[in-house]
Amino acid sequence: MQESSRQRRIIGGELTYRVTALPEGKKAIHLMNTPGGKFDFGNSTLMKGKVWYWYYDTGQGERDKCLKDNPDIIKLPSDVPFEKINWDDLNNPAQVWVRRWFFAYAKETLSRVRGKFSGNIKTPDSELTMDYASLSTEAKDEKTKLIDELTGAEGRLTRLKPEKVMEREALLAENLNKIKKFTAMPRQIYVI
Repeated sequence: MQESSRQRRIIGGELTYRVTALPEGKKAIHLMNTPGGKFDFGNSTLMKGKVWYWYYDTGQGERDKCLKDNPDIIKLPSDVPFEKINWDDLNNPAQVWVRRWFFAYAKETLSRVRGKFSGNIKTPDSELTMDYASLSTEAKDEKTKLIDELTGAEGRLTRLKPEKVMEREALLAENLNKIKKFTAMPRQIYVI
């Protein structure tokens, strides 16, 4: 029953598959494009790396035992382990963003320290009052601005979405056609 539902999900899509046996009772799934499907596994960008997926075929009631025996199973995208990134591995814009985030965090921490006693510090000669509220507001505003730079309508991560990249490339092609005034290519194109 479980195998047939898996087959329906895989075959019903744009891909088909073949399961082959591996040593030690393991199985490999080979994904293949269906005729007329939208996936192109011959694309050079896809062939630069490989991804291996392992699946565990369990029966009713065996799921908990399987999860206990295999603690490295990733159930959700948020469970994917990330390695720590060294400062030198970040590109220059990322380093600037992290530095600005650190300063905003430091301002927020400093405002908490100054605001512990409502900004009033008693000294032997007099009493000092430090402005902690404006520092706290400034830190929150900077953090909000930095998050908006990443995820906002024109943020960096939004610009990297595939649909946004395609929109920019389409606009670039359209503008190139306007500049060239829709002239034909310099050589003939033969259609077979």
